[in-house]
Amino acid sequence: RYCKPKLADLLSVLKLDTHAVSASGNYIKCDDGKNVLDMVSGFGTALLGHNHPEIVETAVGALRNNLPVSVQGTVRGASARLAKRLNELLPADSENYCVNFSNSGTESVEAAIKHAYKVRFEKVLREYERLSRLLNDFYYRVERMPVCPELPGKNRHLIEFRDDLDEYNLAQFERFQNHPVMLCFKGGYHGKTISSLKVTFNKSFRESFEGLSAIQSIFIDPENPQRIPEVMQENLCTFYYPAIENGKVELKPVKLTRVIGLIFEIIMGEGGIKPLSDRTLVYLASEHKNNGLPYIIDEIQTGCGRTGQIYGYADTPLAKVSPEYITLSKALGGAIAKIGATLIRKDIYEPDFGILHTSTFGEDDFSSEVALSALKVLTRNGGEVLDKISHKGQRLFDRLEELRHEYPQIIKEVRGKGLMLGLEFTALQERSPFFRAAGKQGVLSLLVASYLLEYHHIRVLAPLTTMLKGNPGKNRLSVIRIQPPVTITDAEIQRLIDGLREVCQVIQNNNEFCLVGHLIGAPVESPERKACRYFEARWPVIEDPQAIDARAGFIVHPVNLKTLIEYYFPSFEGYFYNQEQVYNWWNGISRFLEPVHVKNEYVTSNEFTIEINLVFVPYLPGYINTHKSDPWLAREMRDKVQDAVNVARELGDDNIPVSIVGLGAYTSIITQNAQTINDYEIPVTTGNAYTVGLTIQGILSSAQHRGLDIEQAKIAVVGAAGNIGMVIAQILFPRAGKITLLGSRNPGSEFRLRYARQQCLFELLNTIREEQRRAVDIGETLIQGQAYQIYQHLMSDESDSATSLRKALATSGITVEHAKILEQLIFKMPDLYPEVTTKTTALADCDIVVVATNTEEAELIHPGQLKPGAIVCCTSVPSNLSDAFSDEDTMLAFDSGLARLPEDSQIRFVGMPRHGLSYGCLAETLVLAFDGQNHSYSKGVLVPSQVYQIMEKAVLHGFDLGGLKFDDGTLFLGDKPQRPHKSISTGVMNV
Repeated sequence: RYCKPKLADLLSVLKLDTHAVSASGNYIKCDDGKNVLDMVSGFGTALLGHNHPEIVETAVGALRNNLPVSVQGTVRGASARLAKRLNELLPADSENYCVNFSNSGTESVEAAIKHAYKVRFEKVLREYERLSRLLNDFYYRVERMPVCPELPGKNRHLIEFRDDLDEYNLAQFERFQNHPVMLCFKGGYHGKTISSLKVTFNKSFRESFEGLSAIQSIFIDPENPQRIPEVMQENLCTFYYPAIENGKVELKPVKLTRVIGLIFEIIMGEGGIKPLSDRTLVYLASEHKNNGLPYIIDEIQTGCGRTGQIYGYADTPLAKVSPEYITLSKALGGAIAKIGATLIRKDIYEPDFGILHTSTFGEDDFSSEVALSALKVLTRNGGEVLDKISHKGQRLFDRLEELRHEYPQIIKEVRGKGLMLGLEFTALQERSPFFRAAGKQGVLSLLVASYLLEYHHIRVLAPLTTMLKGNPGKNRLSVIRIQPPVTITDAEIQRLIDGLREVCQVIQNNNEFCLVGHLIGAPVESPERKACRYFEARWPVIEDPQAIDARAGFIVHPVNLKTLIEYYFPSFEGYFYNQEQVYNWWNGISRFLEPVHVKNEYVTSNEFTIEINLVFVPYLPGYINTHKSDPWLAREMRDKVQDAVNVARELGDDNIPVSIVGLGAYTSIITQNAQTINDYEIPVTTGNAYTVGLTIQGILSSAQHRGLDIEQAKIAVVGAAGNIGMVIAQILFPRAGKITLLGSRNPGSEFRLRYARQQCLFELLNTIREEQRRAVDIGETLIQGQAYQIYQHLMSDESDSATSLRKALATSGITVEHAKILEQLIFKMPDLYPEVTTKTTALADCDIVVVATNTEEAELIHPGQLKPGAIVCCTSVPSNLSDAFSDEDTMLAFDSGLARLPEDSQIRFVGMPRHGLSYGCLAETLVLAFDGQNHSYSKGVLVPSQVYQIMEKAVLHGFDLGGLKFDDGTLFLGDKPQRPHKSISTGVMNV
């Protein structure tokens, strides 16, 4: 964990954090005593098995005989013999190569790219210098002429012509020098040092380091290599030199490509074990001489026997080609030495390169002796071991193909060559949501690897690339990477097939529990795994599309463990498990899962239909609350919500784009009320405004139902230091009898509560001012509740402060400073002055309690804290209301108001209210979509005016208060509640 903490966390949560204490042949012995069959082989390094006796003896003998290692600047005999041997093993008729040795595969690629750039640079530089000389000679020749020939363009002076042309040619040269172009294939992986990283396809590896290299990488579809000449033409340096023809100066072009090479793998390892097609290989071979493009064949994984040949390309149409560069590593070191090699064709080799590109530890005799020993084992007896690799690889391939035919809905493809094979799972569209999501994100491969390790003591892995996202929202392949040593036996192949067959049946039967039971402390016994129970797939992915007029997106997350299990793990219903262990495991793995589109529904109003797309982010509220103060994890969560917004946006098309995206529940909290979301491409909203509006409606409706006069009621707002709680308090304060602002004991809470009190007073002043103005028009006073009493006190006060405030009320000059003056004036009115406290005992005499916190504490508010007959409303998701309220007869407790969707529309998804109802945040997103909103709403600090505006829009588009909800039930208060409204001129909501 001190080295790679995030990777360590991933391996730990998947129980792949094997601690190997020894390794021999095909097996790794772990510290828990398990002997694990290793089908990973160091991602291809241990082709001959771990600690092959002959190679070990070479290494031990070299050290025992005091073989010099650190003797830079001397002649290295072993490295010279290794370079010669690598040349001898090239395909027939190949040209000779100089070999540059290094310590790893990525360094081998780095050397090839550096050399390719130098070769091209020298050619372009010399051509630029030649043309500069021509231009200079031309200038002096023409200068001596009695009559200057006609110059092209607007140039009328010879010296200006020369300088302009010289400047242009220099710019062309610098364009190449500063931005050389490398052609690469999509899906390719070539390492993680600067240049090799730049030519690696996966965006997640590259994007944080793009600016460190000037290389311009152009990624081509490997199935469309015909694009290569076109790309070379698109990336030319075009120089010009002058020539005199018919008394005129003509400009003659010289065109040189900026492309310095094409790098590719014969089989893309990290790209999902994908071999290049024969069609592509034939094209590359046939066009090599024509296009004049240097080839860098990356044989780091495929080379040194992994595919049955020392050079993998020797078994392809490219065998007839002598590529400019070949890179080797991994198996070259016999799984003992760290060594890489870059073969550079002698006819293009730059003599200075061996001085310009060196390495302290490269070319040492120890690594070279070990590599010679590994090559000796591979090639002796006419290549007997290489033949075994081909035969055993074919046998393993055939068995995997049989399994694919047995489970065609689970296994999409088996591919590869020799002992470098990959098994790709299908998209699992017919399976349950967890299998679909895990398959789409590449996580399924890791879960299968974990399953095989736990129950069958077999070690496989996914390509490391699949552990990181590519472009947000794009699918990642679920591939099992199978790269065993050549010493694998038929019995061991059968073990692998049996384990894979078992896990395929688990997936086929939609049995999530069998797959992940061991990760949550509930391992499944062998009989149950071999005959695992079948569960119907819930929440099918295929929806019946409807004709639509607009699209919107909404970001959701599991609000509690219950909804998570209901959606992702329905098979858990058939088993016993510890909820706390499931909770902890999910919190561990959720940071490695990506947002997924889970549902689309349709809402219609006034013959206008909106498609609402739900995008799921994996975090539970507890994880967000626990880690939101950690700068790294908070940023990681914010980035994932941003990715979810991107996923939602990309669900639109050119005809009907997604017009707005709403943030549900804690996704607005972690993004600071959407302030960290990049909304320049699509508007976003937190839904906070309509959530507040529905809460106010619910309070007023329930008070009316109970016969409670709101103007005499004592109201407490729990969580008033937060944005939603503060705005609820601001709106209620002018009309309530008494208000108490209650916050947590967290640092800074008391300061925010005092600020909330000031905002309440500020809103009160606005209310009085608006009512005063309206009263002038209609000849009567409309001010009610607390606002009226404070108004009376203000009008009778003869102090200078009161006079100043009365003048401000007559104008538009209401400021926060005026709120401070009002605070001083009503401080002596304890019955009206807003109370600020952190003690829940203040709730004991309140008629109405509004809860608006961002804590997931389920028992935060319970009946014992309140007086009989109290009304309790909670806006928090998940709810902070105790289950004990369900047994309380005198109190009316509900989890905020719910919006009723227009025209009997339904949104059917786990955790969502039923019967045509919707949470306020989702309803706000829909209201804004119906309204054609083209900028973000409810973003950042919410103010009361936004609440009033959204309520008016909601009424216009047929939304209404639909009922009051507690737990899974919905409470309807007699007849359909009247709709509160807000007069534009008054700023007060009335029933």
